[in-house]
Amino acid sequence: MKNLLPLLFLLFSIISCQTDKPNDYLIFNDFLTNQVSLSLDDSTSLDFFFIYTYSDSSKNFFLSLNPITNSVDKYSLESCELVKRISVPIDGPEGINGILQGFTYHNSDSIFLYIKGKVNGGIIINDEGKFIDRLRHRDVDSEARTLINHTSTGSNPTIKINDKLYFMRYPLFDTYNPSNINDQYPLSLSYDLTKKELEFDSLITYPTFYQNEIWSIFDLTYSRTFNEKKQTVISWPLLDYLLIYDLQNGKMSKKSAKSILDKEISKPYPGTPRADQPDNTTLSGLRYRTIIYDPWKSLYYRIAVLPLSDVDGKQYFPNSYEQEFSILVLDQDFNLLKEVFFPGKVYNHFNISVNRKGLLLMKNNQFDQTLNEDSLRIDIFDLSL
Repeated sequence: MKNLLPLLFLLFSIISCQTDKPNDYLIFNDFLTNQVSLSLDDSTSLDFFFIYTYSDSSKNFFLSLNPITNSVDKYSLESCELVKRISVPIDGPEGINGILQGFTYHNSDSIFLYIKGKVNGGIIINDEGKFIDRLRHRDVDSEARTLINHTSTGSNPTIKINDKLYFMRYPLFDTYNPSNINDQYPLSLSYDLTKKELEFDSLITYPTFYQNEIWSIFDLTYSRTFNEKKQTVISWPLLDYLLIYDLQNGKMSKKSAKSILDKEISKPYPGTPRADQPDNTTLSGLRYRTIIYDPWKSLYYRIAVLPLSDVDGKQYFPNSYEQEFSILVLDQDFNLLKEVFFPGKVYNHFNISVNRKGLLLMKNNQFDQTLNEDSLRIDIFDLSL
């Protein structure tokens, strides 16, 4: 009997651990439908920070802003080859006059290139690299409002709808002054390509939960997507629901989108945090990140990044790449269909994109020991299965 005690203890431990897992714990491999490997040359790094996916009637493309060659590199997801390197004009009256930060590939005639901190000064080129126009606005009220900390990444792209570009805006003020986190700071803006005017959207501001409190700087970076009704859907790291803004009627609604592993309510800092606190707080708690709308399947994907067990001495960047994550799948009415779990140290959960083929996850995680600098591996998932 004495010899059985260790075995019984081990068996009890296993059963106890299993009860912590939800009954519908779904693993990513069950939804993997395709794997591609893009061939990279010596002028391309594995970072792929600014990406965009594009599908025409028959082909699917993966595009990336290449800072080494000052180009937009266009890869075929069918042949896995670089089909075109579109040079970005740098010098002269038709060149980009700042640090490149993101792009929007609308079609072969309209590629929008943005510069860091501004909308003004970006340019439009076509698929041949020919200059089409420059982004110039004339409606900014003050010099302070000309500096716009926008983002145009794969997970948070700038979108063209009709004649407007829709940008996101991140804070440039003292985020540890709680009075700055209010409902008066617009987080979204649009640029009218016809009128050449900027418009700040006063409806999309910090949600009530965030206001007049001190939070980790990493919890102030929201994500948004658009659906076919032209509604703006926003995911905040600390909110277990989505915010849906209908800009046409000025209304906002909430829809639950909570991970089955989300069991804690986040609390603000009582005062200015220590230098290491924002990193520790963010890494040790579940956080919601990217929200993506899939127009081909009429689904929403919300990424929930799961806590690290050991955060001592670690920083949010790069150690967030170690974190496991899940993807919540919701239908077009925001009903939760399933939650699929993914491993840490494999995928880039910061930069996920979607096209007709499915959900694209890049395997360029710096903690992955199998990385090959000569190729970018992409796994494609169909989470509608």
